Amino acid sequence: MPREFDRPVKLAATVFDNMPGGTDPALQQELAERTAWALLGRVRDAERAGDREGIERVIAHAADNGVDDIAELWSHAHSRSLAGVLWRLYLVRAAIGSKLGFVTTLYRLAVDTELSVNPAVVGISDPATPEEIEHLADEILRGVFVGDFAAALERAAAYCRVIALGSALHAEERAEFNADEARDLTARGLRYSIFGDDFQAAATAWRQGQLD
Repeated sequence: MPREFDRPVKLAATVFDNMPGGTDPALQQELAERTAWALLGRVRDAERAGDREGIERVIAHAADNGVDDIAELWSHAHSRSLAGVLWRLYLVRAAIGSKLGFVTTLYRLAVDTELSVNPAVVGISDPATPEEIEHLADEILRGVFVGDFAAALERAAAYCRVIALGSALHAEERAEFNADEARDLTARGLRYSIFGDDFQAAATAWRQGQLD
């Protein structure tokens, strides 16, 4: 039976730009895995019981609370584990909520180039609106918890790759005017690219029954 989901130490949503490391990896990984699987089990039980309100609370958690309640525990989890995947999904959701207009700008920059992922893969119309970006983030989380887990992760991977490209393009635009801003954008793009790879690998592992 799933156990109650613990509420660990709080951190600010800005942790997306400064991802922390761990002090006791083995213990933290074990605890992270147990709580992640317990949460997934509880939400899927809620779905079977028709508890839509309970499901929506979990989906909206990052929007309402940032990543405060899960950061200290799940941020140390391996990227190809369930806890690591959920942490990264909530982190992306929190980043969208805190900088919705900026993220929409990056998305539009990317989809306007022929190098980008087709926006239909991500599931947003062109041109994208802030509301659609926010809705996408919620839909990805909903799919992970109560839908096709692997498909939701593949959608998250596609989104991250678009934002990675948009960050790189914006960095090129800003390089002449503000080198520090361009450097930050390049670093942001790299993080999104890595997240995209992590989500894709986790989707494959899930389909093979190998996600920790």
